[in-house]
Amino acid sequence: MSLQRHLHSSPRGELPYLRAVASGNPPSSPLVVLLHGARDRGRDPEKLLAHGLGRHVSQAAERPYHFLALQIPEETAWADWEDELLARLDAVIAEANVDKQRIVLAGFSAGSAAVWHFASRHPERFAALVVVAGRLPETVIDDGLAALKRTPVWVFHGGRDERVPESQFRADLARLQALGLPVRVTFYPDADHFISDAAYSDPALQRWLASVPRRTPGAARLAHGDADPLFVNRWSPRALSGEAIDDATLFRLLEAARWAPSASNSQPWRFIYVKNGSPQWAELSTLLSDSNRLWAPKVSALVLLLSRTTFVRPGESDPSPARNHSFDAGAAWAHFALQANLAGWHTRAIAGFDKEAARSLFEVPEDYKLEILIAVGQLGDEAELPPQLRERETLTPRRPLADLVAEGRFFFPNDAAPGTPVGASRGQTAAAAGTLVGTTG
Repeated sequence: MSLQRHLHSSPRGELPYLRAVASGNPPSSPLVVLLHGARDRGRDPEKLLAHGLGRHVSQAAERPYHFLALQIPEETAWADWEDELLARLDAVIAEANVDKQRIVLAGFSAGSAAVWHFASRHPERFAALVVVAGRLPETVIDDGLAALKRTPVWVFHGGRDERVPESQFRADLARLQALGLPVRVTFYPDADHFISDAAYSDPALQRWLASVPRRTPGAARLAHGDADPLFVNRWSPRALSGEAIDDATLFRLLEAARWAPSASNSQPWRFIYVKNGSPQWAELSTLLSDSNRLWAPKVSALVLLLSRTTFVRPGESDPSPARNHSFDAGAAWAHFALQANLAGWHTRAIAGFDKEAARSLFEVPEDYKLEILIAVGQLGDEAELPPQLRERETLTPRRPLADLVAEGRFFFPNDAAPGTPVGASRGQTAAAAGTLVGTTG
């Protein structure tokens, strides 16, 4: 659906706004809300399409998220229109397939300052923030910012910005880091203030917006460096809906898995899928462990991943052991899961099921190993999970890279530290762990 022009009515007057629906209008899609800069105030919403996110959304062939942009009048500030912004936001959530836990607030210039204003006042509303060429207002108090510790933020800035000088940007960044906010930075050393086109057309940012995870009780995820958001934002929810998945979508995920690497190109992976509502669904659901039966029968499909334990080498006729069959099947699972995220679906691997009963149900020969079941679905309502699972429906952290990588010899001292939680290290230094700020040129 193309961009639509509307008027938001309120007791204080009418505000023009632009709205666009995500391509295909899939359920549980994110919504990106744009706050424009001072020069785009007025009564002509076409100004919002001249640059930055508005231009990108209007020209993109595919739109993986919903889009909303209000326009405020001349001689006013965003803070004057807080009630109207929130009212229109609530209306869009009610009207479209918007996941209210996946709202992104994005800005440019004065709109970026407004991002900090609104997000610090309503931290429960926003899953992520994008700040382009904006300052952190002094009126935003530390307590409000501290409430955003679980909210990932991506900041873009130009080194020759005369409106928000680099010294101001560095001071703002230091303040955010001191409060523990998960900030990622893209810094353009030779750019001036007007970087909205470069920022919002950045393919990595667009993938980040499309794959932004739900706002959850856990800590925000942030890569130490420039790992693509596709990898950082993939997670394994249990709250998945049972919306029907068509063959074209499911086979797109399987096609991605088909191209995984394997030893000697043996391609040991095999997939058996069962869709929700099919004749085998009820019987397969009974094979799940007790905890998995609390949520998995509600998903769209379950895919059994197998690996063949033997293969025939080129030029030979007798089978040889495939020593890396499980490792190779794991690569296929990763491809499957990442393609699902790109397609707007989610997956969770299930190890807890009766493998021997599944072997019998699907008549699997003995030279194939049953690896995992893969649950596939759209994000559902986590409120429908039992309390004990709802508490665990959160983004899990990862250990710092310094815990996992050594040069030239085996040296992983934190492996021997009892009680070290996943995602933290004893005696970890900032230099060893890397900075929370990933900078790209």
